[in-house]
This record gives sequence, structure tokens and C-alpha cells, in this order.
Amino acid sequence: MSSRRQFDPSIDYYAILEIARTASAAEITRSYRRLMRHSHPDRFTDPVEQHRAEERAKDLNAAYAVLSRPALRREYDQATRGRVTTATMRARYATPRSTNPRRAPTYTQQRSSVRRPPAPSVPAQKTSFAQATRQILGTFLAVAIGIMLTILVIAAAVEGLRMLL
Repeated sequence: MSSRRQFDPSIDYYAILEIARTASAAEITRSYRRLMRHSHPDRFTDPVEQHRAEERAKDLNAAYAVLSRPALRREYDQATRGRVTTATMRARYATPRSTNPRRAPTYTQQRSSVRRPPAPSVPAQKTSFAQATRQILGTFLAVAIGIMLTILVIAAAVEGLRMLL
């Protein structure tokens, strides 16, 4: 073991990469690349989203740096062997309420059985400057024509009222 650790044992790198502790090197690489593809900072134009993506990318890089090296991964596993994760705590201490047939399911259990899959995200479409300009001009012209028609209708109504009086 090295005297200077290159990782933080309080961080669950497996959870960051969304893999099992028994994952192979190929699975680690596949998961890292898939997650980086979705959270790379260059994909976002909004500064807030870009900052979140940068933080996520830093976490992914740190996790991959530790888990992709066999010696460092072994050292990390030894350092975190005694740590209890939330999944372990749930498995150990959560008593399933459905084992008692007379007890009604809890609110969380009812909600978990009704969960819908997340809606597929629609990727943002990139438009060229010319297309964006055409869209803006088209919207502007539609609004201007609408305003002119409204003014004509009001003028006709006023003229009709004048004829009646």
C-alpha cells in the first residue's frame, strides 16, 4: 500500500459509475464512456447546466481513475470494505411490510408500484443562424399582420357606429 492515497474512501465510486462492485474492466470502461457522453460539459450551452456537467464529469473522471487501475481498485476496495452503504442498510434493517397479510402497504410501497418510466428526453435540435432568423422574422410578421387586422376591425366597427349615430 502506498503511504499517500490517491482516492477518497468516503466516496462510493461504484455508485458514481452506476456499476456493481464485481464489474469487470470492460464494464467499467463502458459505463464511464456512456455516462461521460451524457454529461460532458461541451454538450450544454446554459451556464448552470454546464457547471453541473463539469462537476459530474470531475466525479466520473475520479471514479474511473481509481477503478480502471487494478492495484488502485484493490486498495480502494480494502479501504472501503468496512463501510456500510445505504443499500446495505436497507437490506439489513428494512422489514418488508408486505410479509404481514393484514397490514396495508405503506404510502411509499403504493407509489413505487405505480411508478412510470421516465419520459424519453428529446435532444435539442441545432438550427443555423439563417433558420433562426427566418423563424424570428416569420413570427414578427405574423404578429404585425395580426395587429394590423385588429386595427382594421376596430376602425370598421368605429365607422359602423358613426354611421348609426
